[in-house]
Amino acid sequence: MASTLRTRRQHWYEHWADQRNPQHAKETEDAYQDLAGELRNLFAAHRADRVLEIGCGDGALFDLLGFNQASRYLGVDFSQAMLDQFRARFPRTDLRTADASRFRTDERFDLIFSSHVAQYWDRGQMARHLDHAAAMLAPDGLIVIAGIPWSRMRLAYGRGDLTGGDLTGGRRRSLPGALASAVRELVAPDIGHWYDLPEVTRLAAARGMRANFRGSGHYPYRFHALFQRTR
Repeated sequence: MASTLRTRRQHWYEHWADQRNPQHAKETEDAYQDLAGELRNLFAAHRADRVLEIGCGDGALFDLLGFNQASRYLGVDFSQAMLDQFRARFPRTDLRTADASRFRTDERFDLIFSSHVAQYWDRGQMARHLDHAAAMLAPDGLIVIAGIPWSRMRLAYGRGDLTGGDLTGGRRRSLPGALASAVRELVAPDIGHWYDLPEVTRLAAARGMRANFRGSGHYPYRFHALFQRTR
């Protein structure tokens, strides 16, 4: 099992090393506006003056999320190629190349945000990220881990119920196609690691935090998790 996890990590590291965009299902201005609107709602009622974005990619959502208005913004990503694209768009932005699950600084942030990154984290990496994020969080801060693959939707995703040209479904795969997709996801997963709400709740509680959840309209087989301190 450990060998399989190392192989997956290496595969993802190699895949993202030279990528120049985040490879969302639809990379159009309208799609980005729609996704950003959903993500903004996760922290709309929360102060986000100092922002740390984990897995910031090429900055496609930077201004759409309003992070360009923050007094302090720090973006972290593994891919130097995508950070180069980000820096070309927003040359004054503070960006750092680092493994997202291992990143830690002595700074404190009001919002620690990641989107569609958790799928690349195994259980140990997710736990380590939450440990580091909790240490970097301001007293009334918020951690947002958006776009987590939802294990209860995995079969529906494999059948094709939740995919398709419009992102939200309507075109079920044939039975052979669904079986092939399920096997491929187990052997060489396109998405990566899937989580369920009780598991994330336990991870939060073990770190003195509570977790609240939101569904994703943009990607119905994913959910969003919001973490705040309970003490």
